Amino acid sequence: MIFLYGAHRVAGHASARPATRPRFTHTRTTGNRRRLTTFAGVLLALTCASACGAGTSADGQAADTVRRLGKVPIPTAPAAAPTATASPGHPQLVAMGAPVQATLPDGTTALITTTGPATDPPPTGAKPGTVVTGVITVTAKPQTGTLRLAAADLASRDQTGANITLTPVGPGQVTASPGHPATLTLSGHFHQGGAQINWRHDNHVLAIWDFTIEID
Repeated sequence: MIFLYGAHRVAGHASARPATRPRFTHTRTTGNRRRLTTFAGVLLALTCASACGAGTSADGQAADTVRRLGKVPIPTAPAAAPTATASPGHPQLVAMGAPVQATLPDGTTALITTTGPATDPPPTGAKPGTVVTGVITVTAKPQTGTLRLAAADLASRDQTGANITLTPVGPGQVTASPGHPATLTLSGHFHQGGAQINWRHDNHVLAIWDFTIEID
């Protein structure tokens, strides 16, 4: 405690008295810090206990469910559909886009795939009977031997049985060999509804691809 004294003369006498009234400031921080630290520790302990208890409870519920219902098997991806195999006297009917594994009398084996028809957009306001132009591609990938694809070996019919004329877009005949696939492109005029294209080899129908034309 520090006092400041000043000299004052009162009636000719000098007296000593405090010049300024002392102010005392005392901040009690130690106890507050202790209480805050204790409170934080209790809160942390309660939070940990709650989290640990919730985790233990969830694990227990999961284990109980497994005991009651048994483990659920993880589903496996469905196996791909087997490729249809065709040979003279054993033709295959498949959807457009599906491959057909063909075996010919001379020992040639090849994978034949068709895609399409890729059609032009119908004119605005087209009615169901409108005819659209579509393009079909036929691709041969031989594993053994050499295969010749010709437009004359492919024919198309609509759902009424009427023939659909197919015109080559580019070469009318292509030849494929192992490692060298070949594609034949054909164009036709199609009505709305179901149709099909078939492939013949030596006058034997080996594959028929079915498709539908929709005009919206």
